[in-house]
Amino acid sequence: MGGFFLNQDHEYFTDIEAVFARRRGKRFTLNPQDWALAESWQDRGVPGHVVVRSIEAEFDARREPRALSFCREQVEIQFTEWQHSHVGGSEFVAVNELCICGKEVCFQIHR
Repeated sequence: MGGFFLNQDHEYFTDIEAVFARRRGKRFTLNPQDWALAESWQDRGVPGHVVVRSIEAEFDARREPRALSFCREQVEIQFTEWQHSHVGGSEFVAVNELCICGKEVCFQIHR
């Protein structure tokens, strides 16, 4: 992610660290693998509140996840549910590629 990031980017990661630490009951900082995972979620557009809700759900289901990677499946489930709730449920389509067609921008859409 480089050395410089916007305030909202910083909040994305600090919110994740904070909820994980609170639920573990001890200090927690993202390790490099967890950081990369969180960065991949951010790059894919997974909202921070979805990640936080997923961490909470994982702690409710497990005794104590040791790393953020233990929450990966829950994040995918919660993100899919969030996407469906924002774009008409099963009508959700993924835009896999963006291409330029003459002067128009077109999207290759896969259902």
